[in-house]
Order: sequence, then C-alpha cells, then structure tokens
Amino acid sequence: MTGLGREVVVRVRPAPGRCLTRTTAMSTGMLAALVVVELVTADSVERYACALVGAVVASAVGLACRTWSCWSYSVRLATGGLAATILVGQVMVSSLGGPGGPAARWHLDGVAVAAVAVLVLVLAAAAPRPDETRRHPYAL
Repeated sequence: MTGLGREVVVRVRPAPGRCLTRTTAMSTGMLAALVVVELVTADSVERYACALVGAVVASAVGLACRTWSCWSYSVRLATGGLAATILVGQVMVSSLGGPGGPAARWHLDGVAVAAVAVLVLVLAAAAPRPDETRRHPYAL
C-alpha cells in the first residue's frame, strides 16, 4: 500500500552454504583476474599462449557467473577442473618454463595464482550440494 507511510521489510535468511558458493564464485573471478595480470606482466608471450589464456579466462568468468547464480554438480565439477588445470599449468610454467622459453622462476603473481587455484579447489569440494541444503517444509 502506498501513501500510508508504512513499509513492510521482509528479511530472508540465505540458504546454508550459499555464502560458500558465493565465495567460490568470487574466488573464481579473482583467479581469472590474476591469470590476466600474470599474462600482462610476462616478458614475452607467444601468440598461441595468449589465445589459451584468453580461453581459460573466458571459461573462468563464465563459471564464476554460473556459480553465483546456481550451484549444481556440473558447475562444481567444471569449477574444480578449471582450477586444477590452472594450478597444473602454473606449476609447470613456473618450474619448467614455457615451450621454447627458458626455465622460469616462481614470482609473486605465480604464487598468488597457485594459492587462489588451491582455494577454489577446496571451496568447490567443501561447498554443499544443492540437495544437501536444508529446506523448510513450508513456504515463506
């Protein structure tokens, strides 16, 4: 009713585990940003590496948006797989170097990418499945 000066405020408690899925989504987005920062700060990068990193970043941003909106088993599996791929790639590039390039060293941005990738893996594994969340037997 308008004009009466009264407003009804409805507070809804978020579903259990929803904060964890939102944290996973934000961490996945942060992982994409860190990968871009690492690409920009690299000395010399091959063209195909830019295309690969672009595909990984686009996938990470898409998964972050999907994780924010809904949390299903397929999203969970894709998020974990992407984080594992980024982690393995980062360890290989930082330990062995890129193809055709000299052996690289661990830098701060590489350590940050690896740490956030591990965080995303842990969050994807720890977040509850949609059927595990408690639901009220009545509508609110």
